[in-house]
Amino acid sequence: SNVEQVTLLARITTLLRSNHSHIRWRATRLFQLVVRHPSLLLNTSHIANCLAALVKIMESKCYIQDELNPSQRELICLKATVESVDFAMDRIRGKANLTREVLTPKISGIIGCLIGLIKILPNEVIPVLYKLILAHSNTFRPFGTKLENELLTILSNGVNVDRLSPMVLDSSLKCLALLSFN
Repeated sequence: SNVEQVTLLARITTLLRSNHSHIRWRATRLFQLVVRHPSLLLNTSHIANCLAALVKIMESKCYIQDELNPSQRELICLKATVESVDFAMDRIRGKANLTREVLTPKISGIIGCLIGLIKILPNEVIPVLYKLILAHSNTFRPFGTKLENELLTILSNGVNVDRLSPMVLDSSLKCLALLSFN
C-alpha cells in the first residue's frame, strides 16, 4: 500500500542518518533495493530525501578521520554510498519527472562530493564522475578545473601511471579528455 511505501522510505532515510556506519551501510543496500521497484521509485519526495541523506554521508566522508589510513568499516560504508548514488542516478535518469524533481536539484552537490572523494576511493568515484560528465556537461562546467586538478594529482603528472589500476587510469584519462571538450 502507499502508506507502507512511505513508511519504508521514511525508515530508510532515518537509517541513512544514523551515527553508526554499519547501520548506514545496511540502509544504502536497502535503498538500492527500493530504487529497483518502479512504484517505490515514483515516490519522488521520499526518494529525494534518501538521496539527500546519501549526499550528506558523502559530504561527511563517513566520518573518516585519517584519509590516508581510513578504517575498513567507514571505507566499506562510503563505497556502498557511492554505489547507491550511482545506481539511483542510473535508475532515475531518463524518467522526466524524477530527473526534474529529484536528480537535477542534487546533481551539483553530488558532483562536489564525488570530487572530494577521489583521493579516498578513486576506483569507485572516477567512473561515476565520467558518467556525470557525459550526462550533465553543463552542470559539470564549474567543477571542471577542480576535477582536472584532482585527476592530475592522482596521476602525479605521469609519475604514478605504473602504480594505478588499468580501470582508474582509463577512467581518469577519459575524464581528462572530456573535460578538455567541456
